[in-house]
Amino acid sequence: MQKVKRIGEFIKKNLKWILLFLCTIIFLDLVEDVFEKEIMKLDIITYNFISTYLISDFVTPIAKIITNLGGAISLISITIILLVVLKNKKIGIAVMINLLISTVLNIILKNVVQRPRPNEFRLITETGYSFPSGHSMVSMAFYGFLIYLIYKLVKNSKIKWVIPVTFLAFFISFIFSFSSNTIMPKVNLFVGIIILLLFIAIGIVFDMIGVAVTSTDEEPLHAMSSKKIKGAKKAVSFKKNADKVSSFCNDVIGDICGIVSGSAGVTISTSLSEKLNTSVLYTGLVITALTAALTIGGKAFFKSIAIKNSNQIVHMTAKVLSIFEKKKK
Repeated sequence: MQKVKRIGEFIKKNLKWILLFLCTIIFLDLVEDVFEKEIMKLDIITYNFISTYLISDFVTPIAKIITNLGGAISLISITIILLVVLKNKKIGIAVMINLLISTVLNIILKNVVQRPRPNEFRLITETGYSFPSGHSMVSMAFYGFLIYLIYKLVKNSKIKWVIPVTFLAFFISFIFSFSSNTIMPKVNLFVGIIILLLFIAIGIVFDMIGVAVTSTDEEPLHAMSSKKIKGAKKAVSFKKNADKVSSFCNDVIGDICGIVSGSAGVTISTSLSEKLNTSVLYTGLVITALTAALTIGGKAFFKSIAIKNSNQIVHMTAKVLSIFEKKKK
């Protein structure tokens, strides 16, 4: 138990370095896949799905607007506005330096990897190498840095809560999506289905916790806390911050698992259609319908359990999380 607590303390103290290390590992794995051309299958699946189902008179203009927000004109314009408008010129200068460093780093990485652009249909015309994407990389660095500055400078606690939740949602979604999109094409159909069910189960469990936190009574938790029952104090904290806990469980984890399970379902339906020699469209509709049924049915079933056993569920969750808390001396 002490060893687990020490691991928890280490993670808390070095969280930003751990995240940086994980991001670096993910990026290096992508680079290796690009060099070895292992990512081509995923590219083909993604391209076929987008070109078949997402390119439309409604979606395409929206995609172009989002793309232009990461273009040079938009980023430079925002930087100039910040330099002119803000009284604290250090902020504008910091944004400008961040933009320059990310741009130069992107150019260096492109010339190291030297991945050519695809010759298929393009929404916009670009030249040069394709990986890593300049729009994606520079936009992430630019807007991510702006989010960090806003979080540091804004005093309103509610706004401060929204910012990290949004960023956390993006990060968790990216990790889950990366895991499903890189693992799914490499595993057999049975394992792929197990992974899909795992995503659905995670979403259902966190949805249940979110409902339990908002439904629980605070008095029994205080009673357990006064008796110094393990995890009770943390459970009281959960109840006092029920809006934030439920938002994280239901909106962040629950919704992300729903989105990612849908993405995993697309890969499964493609693989299944190849094995059964059937239409991808019809197979995809069946898999999507089954995924939705399991998700909605599971959440509906466990929601009633969460309401009836809210105190026990909240206390059990707090007890598990308390293992990773720093031991108070």
